[in-house]
Amino acid sequence: MLNGKNYKMNEVIQPDTGLIFIGVSDQELRFKDRNGVIYVKIF
Repeated sequence: MLNGKNYKMNEVIQPDTGLIFIGVSDQELRFKDRNGVIYVKIF
């Protein structure tokens, strides 16, 4: 859940940046943008 909304793997989170949710691993949320940069959010 992110900002009160559930997302599925490979679902677009921010269309303007192409940010997609790529999964969860060891208390981390993982995202990737249209340039292939991976972002990690620890929870």
